[in-house]
Amino acid sequence: MSDYDDDYEYADDTVEGEVVEIELKRPARKTAAKKAPAKRSRIPEHAPQPQDRKPRQQSRARRAEAEDEDAVFDCCGVEVIVPRDQADWSVEALEKFAEGNHVLGLRELVGAQTWQAIKDAGAKRRDLDDLSRDMQEELGVEGN
Repeated sequence: MSDYDDDYEYADDTVEGEVVEIELKRPARKTAAKKAPAKRSRIPEHAPQPQDRKPRQQSRARRAEAEDEDAVFDCCGVEVIVPRDQADWSVEALEKFAEGNHVLGLRELVGAQTWQAIKDAGAKRRDLDDLSRDMQEELGVEGN
């Protein structure tokens, strides 16, 4: 090799007695890519935050179910407590509901003392219908 610039490599090749120099280029050195300066956000600091990143709020029924609480209702000023899980309902209450007798099903479900308190409070059919509708909505059960 000859004394040439370090940026090139040379090879000697002999062809019919002549020396021919072939110039070989070294691969280019990679340089670190320059990062573009960070752009300032166009969103004002006082702008409200996006709502799609917040966790969804559970309904009151789902929260209570997750906490395994009994459902509490009001009928004519009487506090009515019902097991949230239908697996905890009495067989008598389930049979009455299945037979289509919702009044007797409610009586079995709420218990004798609560039922008597509802009657003593002067409950009417519409009050029992309201209680049934509230239970259906809160517990997620179907009914008439």
